[in-house]
Amino acid sequence: MLFIYLDESGNYTFSKNGSEYLIYTALSTSNPYELQSNFCSLEQELINKKISIESGYFHATEDKQAVRNEVFTVLKNTANYEIDCVIVEKCKANPSLYIKRTTKKTIHVKTRIYKKIYRNLLQYILARYKDKQKIIIYVDEAPDSRKRHEFEKGFKEAIKEILIKLKLQDSVRYHIQFLNSLFSYGLQATDYCCWAIKKKKGDWAKNPPDERPFKEIEKKISSESDIFSYGDGHKYY
Repeated sequence: MLFIYLDESGNYTFSKNGSEYLIYTALSTSNPYELQSNFCSLEQELINKKISIESGYFHATEDKQAVRNEVFTVLKNTANYEIDCVIVEKCKANPSLYIKRTTKKTIHVKTRIYKKIYRNLLQYILARYKDKQKIIIYVDEAPDSRKRHEFEKGFKEAIKEILIKLKLQDSVRYHIQFLNSLFSYGLQATDYCCWAIKKKKGDWAKNPPDERPFKEIEKKISSESDIFSYGDGHKYY
C-alpha cells in the first residue's frame, strides 16, 4: 500500500497582493509508521522539556525555532519517505488555468490549475510505485466546501489520466481522505517540507530566499519541478 500526504503553500490571489509562488508538496511512503513514531516521540520529548508547541501540533509557520530545529532533525534522520514538489511562479501561469470567463462576469476557479499541477506532481510518484495497488491520499481538511469540491474534481481528473498513461487504471485503487492536520503526523511532516521549499524560493523582495531549512530535507527530494520556469510571465500592476 502507498500513502501520500499533500500540502500546498501560497494563496490563489493572482496579483501583486498575493504570494509570489504556489508550492505543492507530496510526501510519499509505503511505511509511514517510523515517521509517525518519531514525531510522537518528539512531541513527548518536548512536553517533558516544557517546550510548548504553539498551535497544539507541529506547524512550521507558527512553531518556535527551537521546535523547528527538532522537527528537521527528525525529518533528516527518518528513512522510508520521499518528497516531490511542484513550484508555480504565479505571474507565469496562463490565466486560463484559474479564470473562467462568461458573458456576464469573470469567475476565478481552481479546478484547472489543480488538475495541471497534480498531474505533474503525481506522475513521478505513481511511476516509482507501480507495484502498489492501493493508494491512500491524505489532504488537510478544507474548511471551504467549494475549495474541497474544486480540489477533488481537478485531482481525480489528473490521477485518472496518469493511471491510463501508465496502464494501471484497472489495477490501482485509491481513496482521498480529508483529515485535520492536528490528527496526522504525516500531514505535519509534509507541512514542514513544504515550508522549507517555500523558504528556499522566498516571497517577493520582502522575504528573500533562505535555503537553510531546505538543506535539512534536500536528500529526501525525489523531484522538484518549476513548471513555468521558461515562461515570459507578466507584471502585476
